[in-house]
Amino acid sequence: MEKHKLKECGFEGCFYDNGVDGNKAVILTIVYSGGSYFCKHLAKWLNKNNIAVIGLTTFGAEGMRHGQERMSLNYVEAAAKWLRKKGYEKIGIMGLSFGAAYALSAAARVTDISLVISLSGYELVFEGVENKGFSEWPAGHSAYTWNGKELPYQPYYLDRH
Repeated sequence: MEKHKLKECGFEGCFYDNGVDGNKAVILTIVYSGGSYFCKHLAKWLNKNNIAVIGLTTFGAEGMRHGQERMSLNYVEAAAKWLRKKGYEKIGIMGLSFGAAYALSAAARVTDISLVISLSGYELVFEGVENKGFSEWPAGHSAYTWNGKELPYQPYYLDRH
């Protein structure tokens, strides 16, 4: 399995191709739920089935927010365009839980994506969650953005005092 850092392309992630000879690729959006460990092992399985994989970094990297807030769906668009330039014709996206909701929101906007696998996802955009030390708290704005604008979201109704 080859792993490539892709910082200069409008997104950050790891590309696993393992010599795949095909035209299919999947963008993985595993936000928490095992993160890079789960991504690496899922990529290995997908590679065996002749599917290349980008494990997309959605937050926490240099220049990105550190919580699940205002996560840009444009990272998915940039990753899909990068895959197209490399010759992949069939591009899917797969996410787990919060990453599945991110995948669904991105697939609704990124025309290069023709397949969505949503594992334990949900159909709405929630309020973002910011990391405050060792705790998380509702951020007061959307979890996702598209072209720099926040998506409408369902707020958490928690006592904020």
